[in-house]
Amino acid sequence: MAQLDLAATPKRIIIGAGHYPQPVALLARLGVDYRHEGKGLGAALLVDVVTRLLVLSEEIGCRGLLIHAETEVAREFYLHLIPELERSPTGDLHLVLLLKDARRTLLGS
Repeated sequence: MAQLDLAATPKRIIIGAGHYPQPVALLARLGVDYRHEGKGLGAALLVDVVTRLLVLSEEIGCRGLLIHAETEVAREFYLHLIPELERSPTGDLHLVLLLKDARRTLLGS
């Protein structure tokens, strides 16, 4: 778990949540061995992360997922797979996903 301070929080997350740091899950690194790149494993792992987080979010009180992409290539990988990701104001390689967006996309609700 991590938290987004107000300065690091996209405006959509702050709306309706008060002016408090927002609890998020942190995905610091996600990788696939170079011998297995291009087989869809990274995408499958990312879907698994988001799906598991949606299940746990009610119990752990988290509103989103904060991703620390290691490189610009990694950032573009995440943005390509999850268009709802928002760039964090704190850094070019930090991305934020609201769980309500993930729920709507993955579960259709």
